[in-house]
Amino acid sequence: MDIQMNIGRFFLWAAFTAAVTAFTAVAAEARAIDLEEATSTLKQWVETERIISRERTDWEVERSTLRDIISVYEDELKQLTEMIAQAEEDTTAVDARRAELSERLDDLREIQAVMREQIAAEEARVRELVRFFPEPLRKELQPLINRIPRPGREVDMGLAQRMQNIVGILTQADNFNRAVTIETELRETDAGSIAVTTMYFGLGIAYFIDGSGEHAGIGVPAADNWQWTTGPEYAPVVQQLLDVYRRNILATYVNTPIETTDIRR
Repeated sequence: MDIQMNIGRFFLWAAFTAAVTAFTAVAAEARAIDLEEATSTLKQWVETERIISRERTDWEVERSTLRDIISVYEDELKQLTEMIAQAEEDTTAVDARRAELSERLDDLREIQAVMREQIAAEEARVRELVRFFPEPLRKELQPLINRIPRPGREVDMGLAQRMQNIVGILTQADNFNRAVTIETELRETDAGSIAVTTMYFGLGIAYFIDGSGEHAGIGVPAADNWQWTTGPEYAPVVQQLLDVYRRNILATYVNTPIETTDIRR
């Protein structure tokens, strides 16, 4: 009986020991699994924290950069706004100036139209006046005379040039009219074409004489060509005039023949 009880206890203790051993192994294995999972989880958490820290650092840098960019853009926007405001003021000023200049331009165009009419009228008068110039003066003025626009033709000169042309002709004509001009010319006489010395007293009258003193005469203005009258009776007076001018004799009064013509004809 005792032996049976001891055997039962032995088997019970063995079963208990085996159960405890099995439980301990399972628990150890469970603890190993939990530790591995915890270690893995910890590593993941550390990596996550590292990534978050890096992202936060990167974000701080980017945010600072964005703030700087925004600040720059705000400054540029402010400058652009000021420039636009200034441009609007300038545009207003320019528009006002443009309107003023446009009004002045209209006035100048009206003045120019009046001047164009006046200059055209003066050119017509000069063209008519030139017809009565003596041949020496006309030759001298021929370049300026050629620049006078012909009626009905397009004018390619400015008003200032046309006015200068008129003034140039009238100035030289006035200088000629204030002086005694001596010219050597060919004159047609009854004896044919002979060389004569002609004294032009301005634009009013002229006297001529040849070298022999046989042919002399007087000239007066006429349209397109002066009228010349030849006669031996003019020779003594013309020679005396020429001698006084050349100071070959003492200055004295000379009773010269005068002829008048109506140049309006």
